[in-house]
Amino acid sequence: MKKYEVGFILNPQLDEATTLSTVETLKNLYAEGTIIDELDLGLKELAYEIEKNKTGYYYFLVVEANHEMNQEFERICRLSESVIRFMVIDINDIKGSTLDTLRK
Repeated sequence: MKKYEVGFILNPQLDEATTLSTVETLKNLYAEGTIIDELDLGLKELAYEIEKNKTGYYYFLVVEANHEMNQEFERICRLSESVIRFMVIDINDIKGSTLDTLRK
């Protein structure tokens, strides 16, 4: 399994229960792998408008996963109306992760 940094931005108009449920659903896609670290940045201003939203709910994970888990994560994110942006980055050859920088 490889190490990945996974980030997603949720629609800010979701209520708290739906937001938490969506986060848990997306985290559970990596249940067969290992979630090494996670960071909940909460509601932040976007750099530019996405689907008429000026803010979004940011969440990041560092996971050990295989390619199939990432494919399923991306598929679910594309289908979900709650997710407005997502990314998966291979960080095997990188020391540390963006999460360390974001915590400062």
